[in-house]
This record gives sequence, C-alpha cells and structure tokens, in this order.
Amino acid sequence: MAKRYHDDGKTLIERYAFIDVYNTDNTTRKVLGFTIDWEKLYKYLKGKWNCQKVYFFAGIEPGDMEKEQEYDRLKGIGYEMRTKRTMVYKVKDRTVELTCMKCHLKQPKIIDMGYTRKSNCDVELTMEVMLRAKPKVDLMILTGDGDFTKLIEYAQAQGSTIKVVAYTRRGEPTHQKRLSTILKSTFQIPGVNYVDINSWKDKVKIDASTVI
Repeated sequence: MAKRYHDDGKTLIERYAFIDVYNTDNTTRKVLGFTIDWEKLYKYLKGKWNCQKVYFFAGIEPGDMEKEQEYDRLKGIGYEMRTKRTMVYKVKDRTVELTCMKCHLKQPKIIDMGYTRKSNCDVELTMEVMLRAKPKVDLMILTGDGDFTKLIEYAQAQGSTIKVVAYTRRGEPTHQKRLSTILKSTFQIPGVNYVDINSWKDKVKIDASTVI
C-alpha cells in the first residue's frame, strides 16, 4: 500500500473509512440500480484510497445465520465490523379522505403502512469518527444521511479532512429531498469534499455473472 503524505511531502497522515451500510446500500440499490460487492469495496478503499482501516456499520436480525456467515467472511477479509441488532418499527398509519360514489360525502379512511426493519448505528459511527478526528487524519464517510452534518463539522474543526461518499449530482446529495438542504451547509467548508458513489459503480458492484 502506498504511503500518503501531506502537501509538504514529509508528514505521514492516516485515513479511515466509515460505511453507513443501511443508507449506502439503499442508495445504490434503490436509486442507482446496482448492488455493492462489499469485498470489492473493501479492496477499493484499501488499495485506491489507502485506508488503514475500514469500519462496517450494519444491522443483523437475531437468528439470521446467512447474514452472520456473510459478516464473519467480511471480518475475515479485514473489515472492522460494528453490527447491531435490527429492530422492527411500526410505520405511522396514514389517514386519507375518500369520496363515496353514491352519496358523494367524504369519509376518512386509515391506511395501515405496515412495519419496517432498521438498525440505527448512527451513535456507533459518530463515536468512532470522533475518536479519530484530529489533524493529519483523513476521514471518509460513506453515507447520505443528513443527520451526520454536525459530525462532519466537528471532525473538520478538529483538523481532519473529510470525504463524504454519497449519491451526488453537481456536488449535492439528491437521493432524498432533505439532504440537499441539510448537508448543503458543509459544501463550502474547507477540508470537506464530496465523492459521487455512482462514479465507483464499475469498481464495486456485484457482477451480473456472479448473481445466482
């Protein structure tokens, strides 16, 4: 692995990557139309981006043996695994007004929005980044979650340089409406840069030939 230096060509710096798996996976699959090969991504971050360590923040359902085996494999290739139990959340029901075809009166109807599964690893990712944030350290955060805005501002204030890897268009995260406004405050901060994860597609996607 090539060593990485500051602009003076002498001061060795460190780089760490932090992957918000839920957010990143949803973005690539549902918005960009490809599935990440996590082994390829690890090799890309270690080789191309010279990351000393790559942290993997993800949820897992109790008893999911297939996922446990997959995560054990990823740990074996070098990932710093930070997993958390997946919880089931009730999505708030919606109330809509329907017009009766016979009497033409509007009647309220409650629509059951069902449940969703999510493991929120925001606190764990935040703690790891805060522990690393200091001068001569590059932090690469793979997420499009606007909740990390304050964390990015904090890390930059500690002297770190930050790369945010997200779905970007003309420099702005666009895969959720609120991100273009929440994260916009970090666009002009010195030392904070954005990388479009779609530009990594050919390097990190699962090949169609390997999908069963």
